[in-house]
Amino acid sequence: MRPFTYEIPKTLIPVHGKPILEYSIEQLRDCGLKDIYILIGHLGNKIVAHFGDGSRFGVKITYIKEKKKHGTAAPLLQAQPYLQGSPFVMMYGDVLADIDITDFIDFHQTHTGTASLAVTSSSQPNEFGVINLHGSKIVSFTEKPSKEKRVSNFINAGIFVLNPDIFKYIPPKGYSMLEEDVFPKLVEQDKLYGYPFSGQWYDIGTPEIYEEVLKEWKG
Repeated sequence: MRPFTYEIPKTLIPVHGKPILEYSIEQLRDCGLKDIYILIGHLGNKIVAHFGDGSRFGVKITYIKEKKKHGTAAPLLQAQPYLQGSPFVMMYGDVLADIDITDFIDFHQTHTGTASLAVTSSSQPNEFGVINLHGSKIVSFTEKPSKEKRVSNFINAGIFVLNPDIFKYIPPKGYSMLEEDVFPKLVEQDKLYGYPFSGQWYDIGTPEIYEEVLKEWKG
């Protein structure tokens, strides 16, 4: 998303007058989730400056400063002290999704798995984590497979409901990815489930996608 991200973090890029991340915070607030933890890294001070303690948005925000660029799994360990005892929702900050979070949480409570992934469809699934479902159980998860190995058009939407035992699957040190190091392990143990939804979804990773979002997003 350069040159935008030279000046502001991607999560603050505006869509119809609001930062991307603000839409997610409002979604969480509106379904009753008001204790929010935001992992911040480069230019994170600008996120803090915009959202403050969250009171202006009807939530309570705690900021966790990312120690190093260690993938999508290792930084989650920094939040572990705050996330004990009950399931929690995790959302990537550059995703816009028209999803019913309450229904997603209710779905998670219907099974005994460790993690539920929001699942959407894509015409270019090989650019994401490709999911193969059997009923609601995820039977394979392949991050950015070659087109020859693609098994479906279902992809990881970057929104999860996770049980606290997710932490035992994350390597304690070094670089690790949920998509490469954690979710495949959960598949092997029949502990990964998928929640398909049909609402709008965008992973705002390129200027071209951002331009589409400005035209099409209805959130």
